[in-house]
Order: sequence, then C-alpha cells, then structure tokens
Amino acid sequence: MIRTVGTLRLLRRRARAELASLLALALLVTVTAALAATVPRVLSATSDQALRAALADAPDESLEISASTTNDEGVDQLRTVDAQVRGSLTAGLREVVVDSGRGATTGLYDTRDPAGEPVRDKPFTWLQLRHQPGALEQVTWVQGRAPRSPGEDAATRTAEGERVPLLEVALDARLAEQLELEVGKTVTLEPLEVAPLGDGTTAVRVTGLFEPRDASARTWGYAPALTTLGQRYSADGQLVAEYAAALVDGDQLEALRRASPLLRYDWHYPVEPSALAADNAAPVLADLEEVVARGAFVESSSASVTGGADSVALASGLVDLLRGHLDRAQATSALVALVLGGVLLVALAVLALACAVVVRRRASGLVLAHARGASRAALTATSVAEVAVVVAAGSAAGSALAGAAGGDRAAGASALLAALVGVAALVLTGAATWRTLPGRAGSSRVPWRTATEATVLLAAVLAVLEVRRRGLGAEAGTGGGADPVLVLAPVLVVLAVVVLVLRALPPVLRRASAVASGRAGLVPFLALARAARQPLAVALPLSTLLLGLGFAVFASGVTATVDEGQERAAWRDVGADYLLQAEYFEEEDLASLADLPGVDQVVPALRRERATFFDPAGRATDGNVLVVDAAGYADLLARAPGSGADPDAVRRLAEPVDPESPLSALTTTPARTALAADEGAIDPTASLGRTEVAVTATPATFPLDGGLGLVVLDLPSVQERESFPIRPNTLLLRGSPEAAPAIGAAVANLEQRVVVTDRRAVLEDLADSPFVGSTQALFAAGAAAAAAYCLLALTLTLVLAARSRARLASTLRMLGAGPRGLSRLAVLEVAPLLGVMLVAGAAAGLLLVALLLPALDLQPLTGGASAPETRLGLLRTAGLVAGLTALVVATVAGVSAVERRRGLGETLREGDEP
Repeated sequence: MIRTVGTLRLLRRRARAELASLLALALLVTVTAALAATVPRVLSATSDQALRAALADAPDESLEISASTTNDEGVDQLRTVDAQVRGSLTAGLREVVVDSGRGATTGLYDTRDPAGEPVRDKPFTWLQLRHQPGALEQVTWVQGRAPRSPGEDAATRTAEGERVPLLEVALDARLAEQLELEVGKTVTLEPLEVAPLGDGTTAVRVTGLFEPRDASARTWGYAPALTTLGQRYSADGQLVAEYAAALVDGDQLEALRRASPLLRYDWHYPVEPSALAADNAAPVLADLEEVVARGAFVESSSASVTGGADSVALASGLVDLLRGHLDRAQATSALVALVLGGVLLVALAVLALACAVVVRRRASGLVLAHARGASRAALTATSVAEVAVVVAAGSAAGSALAGAAGGDRAAGASALLAALVGVAALVLTGAATWRTLPGRAGSSRVPWRTATEATVLLAAVLAVLEVRRRGLGAEAGTGGGADPVLVLAPVLVVLAVVVLVLRALPPVLRRASAVASGRAGLVPFLALARAARQPLAVALPLSTLLLGLGFAVFASGVTATVDEGQERAAWRDVGADYLLQAEYFEEEDLASLADLPGVDQVVPALRRERATFFDPAGRATDGNVLVVDAAGYADLLARAPGSGADPDAVRRLAEPVDPESPLSALTTTPARTALAADEGAIDPTASLGRTEVAVTATPATFPLDGGLGLVVLDLPSVQERESFPIRPNTLLLRGSPEAAPAIGAAVANLEQRVVVTDRRAVLEDLADSPFVGSTQALFAAGAAAAAAYCLLALTLTLVLAARSRARLASTLRMLGAGPRGLSRLAVLEVAPLLGVMLVAGAAAGLLLVALLLPALDLQPLTGGASAPETRLGLLRTAGLVAGLTALVVATVAGVSAVERRRGLGETLREGDEP
C-alpha cells in the first residue's frame, strides 16, 4: 500500500513536470473536438438556410395544397368539399395550413355584341367567369359597382332572337380597357371548342371596374386571369385573342351553374412558410404524399364527375419542393460524411501519436513505478486520470467553439461528437501507457496483425461493392444522412491501401539499405538501415500522410465533378450564353440583337414542348422538339467546350437531303427509345403534320432537352417543307457578360414579352446554393485540417525517434563524421517513406474517386436532369501533392535544424531509452 502511494505521488510530480506536453494535448483535443462538433451544426444551419431560401423563391401556388374537380354540384359544393378536404388532411398538415381559398371557374368564351359581331377584331376578346368568395371585398372600385344577381329569370336576347341567361360581372379596370369592355356594356358569351367546360351560351353585363387593394395578395394568385391578361397565338405566331376572368358574386353562383353546367371548382389551402423548418420537412412531405397518394381523391356528396367516379383530386407543389430540398440535404450529408469522416480518422491517428508522445516523455517513471510493484492496470488508470482533466477541458472548449457555427438543432449531436473525441483521447492514452509497460514475454502480434489486415482488405472490397450497388443508401426524399456502410467505405479503402503499403515497405527498405551499404558514406546506410529494421515505428505514424492526402484528393475529385456538373447543367438549361423566349421573333428583331455590343452570334430556333413522336407502328409519345439553325448552332457550340454537346453531330443536320427523304434528326436517348427505330415521325411545327425523320446521332443529353426526349432538326430544312414562313420563338445568343444590360434594354422595346435567361446567372445561382457552398467550405476546411494534421503527425514522428537518432548522431560525430553529413540523417531516414506515402496517398484518393463517385448521385447538388460525369481532378490532385510535399520538406528541414543545435555532451548524458 505504501509502495503504491509513493508511486502515485511520483506520477503526480511527473505530471506537473510535463505540463507543457499536457497543454499541447489539450489544444489538440480542442481543435479536433471543434472540427468534429462543427460539422453537424454547419449541416443543420445550411439545411435551414436552404429551406428558407427555397420557400422564399417559390411562387405562391407551390406553397399550398390544392384540390379541384369538374361537376354540376349546387351552391353548397364549395363548402361541402372544403370540409371533406380539411378532414382528409393529417394532423401535421393541419398545423401548417393557415387559411383556405376556393372558387369556381368556367371555360373560355368568345364575346359578341348585341348585333352578333365580335367585340374586337383580331385579337379577339375572350372571357372566363369566376366566383371566388371574398375577392370582391378586397378591391377598390374605380367605376361602377359590385355585381349582384339581376334575378333568377334575368335574360337577354341574342342577335338571332335566342333568349339567354344574363349575369352581372366586374373586371379589373386595366384589363377591361385592353379588352374594350366598359361599365354598362352587355355581351353574349359563346363557348369555344378549345374550352369544352362552357357548353351553353350566356350573356353578361359589366357593372363595375376595380383595382385590387393588394395585387400581391394570395387571393389573386388562385386565378391569375383576374389580374393578368392572357394571350393565345396561332401555330404561325399570330396573336389570335386576349382573355381575362370576370368576377361574379355568390348570389349568382347557382345561375352560373345552370348557364354553364360543368364548372371547374378549386380549393386552396396555403401553407405558412414559417411553419416549415428543416426538422419537420420530412414529416410534412410524408404527410403530403400520403394525402395525395392514399387520399388523393376525396368523396364529394353527390357529384357526377366527368369520367366516372365522384372525386376531388388533391395536389401540392410542396411535394417537389420538399423532396428536392431533402434530396439535396441527403446528398450534402453523405458527401460531407464521406470526406470529413476520413479527415477525423486522420485526426484520431494524430491524437494517438500525441498521446504516445505524452506517455513517452514519462516512460522512465512508469517503468520505474512498475518495477517497484505498481500493477500495469493501476499505472494505466493513473496515467489516464492525469490527462482526464485537460482532455475534458479541451473537449468542452471544442464544443463551445463549434457553437459559433449556429445550427442549434444539432447541438446534441455536436456535443456528443466532442465528448467522443475526449473519450478517444483517454482510450488512446491508456493504450499507449499499457504498451509502454513490459508485459508477458513471448507474446507474438504477427498472427493478430495478419488477421486484422486480411479483415480490412475484405471489408474494403465488400463495402465498395455495397456502395456501388445502392448508392447513397438512404431512401431518396427522406433527408436522412448517409448510412454507416457509405461512411466506412472510403475509410476502409484507404486503410486497405495503408495495409498494402506497410506490407510492401520492409523488403523495399531492406533492399535499399543493402544497396547503400556498398557505397561510400555511412550516414545513408545507417538511415536506411534504421528505417528497414523497424519500418512500422516510422511508417505507421507517417501513414497519416497517406490518409490525409487520400481524402483531400477524393474531396478534390468531388469538387471537380460538382463544378463541371453545374457547368453542364447550366448549358443544358439555357443552351447558349443567353436564351431569349417569346411567342415569336421577327427578322428585324434578330438583326437588332445581333448589332448589340458584346453579342457575337444570334441563332434562331423554334422550340416546342410536349410535341408528339410516332414510332413506325404509330404509337405516340410526348417529347420536345428543337428546330434550330443547325449550322449556326454548331458554330456556337464549337466555341463553348463546357456545353458537352458535339458540334459536328449538329452540323450534319444541315446537310442537304432529298425532298422525299426523311429529315435528318439528332435525338437524345429517351427520344430514340420513343421512336423505337432509326426512323420515325413527328410534327415539328404543329402545322406541318407528320414528318418522317431519320436519326443521325443519339447523345445521352443535349442542351434544352428539359429532361425529356428531344428531337433536334435543322430550321432551314424544315422551312423548305412548310407552306408559310416559320417565325422562331427562341433565340440562342453567344455573347460576353457585358452584353446582358444591352440585351435587357433591347427586349424591353419589343412588342411582345420576352423572357431572357443568362447562362452565367444560372451557373452562379447553382454555385451559390447553400448546400453547394457549405459542402465546398467544409471540404476546404477539411483539406486544410488534413494538411495540418499530416504535418503534425510528421513532426510527432520525428520527435518520437529524436532521442535515438540524436545518440546515433553523437556517436558518429565521436567517430569523426562531420556536421554536414549528420544533418542529412533525419532526412534520409524518413524521405523514402514520405515519398511512398505521398504517391500512395494520391493514388488512394484517385482510387476513391474512380470506385465510389460513380455510385453517388450528385444531381441534387449540380442541378440539371441527370447525374454529372465523374471527374478525377488531376490538376487539383497535382496541386495538392505539390503543396503538401513543400510543407513536408519545410517541416523536416525545421526539425533537422532544431536537432543540429543540440550539443554533443547534452545528447550523451540523456541515457538509454526505456
């Protein structure tokens, strides 16, 4: 007992003597704990920020649950179905739904005056009639009054003498002026074939013109035609008609139902954006999908619905918004876990070296205490207790520092990771102490090492196969983090490379030592002999270089893949530097745009969405058609290597063909599948009719394919087969960033509304996504941390071997070796190992990119309609290797300089190592 007490006192004195090393350990624990604890907080804060941004940018119609049906229910229909739909919502959805709106709308009607003539010649005036409770209370009357029921039997006569029902309506004053409708005017409404919902003639009298008190209020978004003028164009780009919706009051709903038996009823349940957060996004999405899938159709009281069953269809734009958010959150979490999981492994390896240095500095006292009777377990527990205080303080400090990253939702996970780093430091200290003290003689670690290495190699192979089989692992749209297999796969792959390198090093070092022994110079031989005699003593700590560089290269490959994927996605969405879309463009429009400063090329095109493809058997499939000036577009693509499109394949579309032969067509893979052969038929202009096409190229994707099948044709070739001039509705411009203001000013002067999309702005939006930004920031921080840990590992490795190396240097100096030769001892001892580890680390990183990255769907981070192609990022890899090599050389040189300052007598008096 007395002996044990004395031993404890001795160790406490040693702890006070080693205060500097304990403080260094505390600092390392603080940094490592802060790194580990920051990651979940950053991911949480990023998810919150991204969801808020998505909700802020989303249109009102996407932030609601909507229901609609077409039937002949009476005036109670709106209230009845409203109650049923609300009853179908889950408790979670009822918590985020703040209000409801509802209404009933007819189809489009042509308008005629009492004489039977159109109210306007082209463009004609069309009208819809809508009842929307509460809308008439949110307006300011500019002229006239609110509509009211003129009586159940109110009617008027058409020019042919037919008696038709009469309703009173009110219009937006601005729209009424454009449609040439004024207060007091009575017009007859005749249903249009293009809108079969209105199947009876009626008449309306305009009683009032209004202005919305708040045009941005959600009420006016339920039926945009109430405040926004609609337009209809013919196939050749001529403006046929303009239309708007007129309001009727609730007392006329029954009369409206009788006049137009089939109404489109709609219900809207807005969701409060502030009620949605990253932590409830997944449950709300699950509830929405359940309501839309399971209760997608809600029974109404006695509706006779066109098409059969009585039902009300539910839908919500929130489904796509939340699913996209959760997919991006999942992809981000998976990538961060893949890369930073490896960085934390490097950190733990360095932490193990630091614990070994702390124990090594008190090794003589531990061995002495053990020789005096202290048990191995008691000394290990005491050693752990001595560092527990500083480790706990470091862990707490790291957790507190991580709090600056925000993300309070992840505070629990953050604190847990910081605590685990502290526990790891204590375990590593105990393991280092246990190994320092002498144990039972005759034990062999070789079988255990062989079994462990074989297990690591087998686990690495199985993990890679599993990741390539199931990708991210977590179910898409759940927002869940990566599963353990996904996180462990890159760690196991890099550890497998470490195992192979450590197995191959001893014979290589022995061979190098044998070669050096036959040459002049004692220092190179001794340096290589020391490394060959105990390769694991130096190579195992230096393997942290391999780990750190491997994961840094992997992160570089991920970043390169995401960057190029975003570039391709921007090109796929825009198709040029600038995309201009309108109902049509005139030749003078093209000429004026081509003369703008900064605009180098203007390529006209006719773009049709949801066109019909016909295979040889006549089966129809929807897809997109792009009829473009192929020669001009090929030149544009040839000057844009980032587009990913083949200019030669596009240029071949412009080659002349016989008028009786099929048109040459480029088709994406989905369109080629729809055609089911190398030939098929499409209607490229909605007026030419079925046109035979022959497929000349089939890329997987193409600019402006919209994620669907796309057929690309040559505009001049199609024009030759048309009987009237084709007016393009799309312009593809090649120009500098400085051309944007001039283009915006030019299109503002055109007659029709033009939508301008800047490819560079699209790319900037993709790159500025909170998820992409946080991923790249964490990768950069992880790469910097990995480099710092690698240099610290190298320093600690040199420190661990410094005493034996110094004694050897002193002996050599006594034998006559010069200081210049001895200065190379540390360099030659670790240089071969460093070279091998750096090369193997780069190879391991590239191997991770090649094996794992193709299995991961990065499309949520890159945008676009498909996953990006994997990029190795060789230039970035070369830069990482060169930078780390320079830092390693500087570190080794610094340690060697410090060792050269030690005196001969000081080294000889140190005594033998325990």
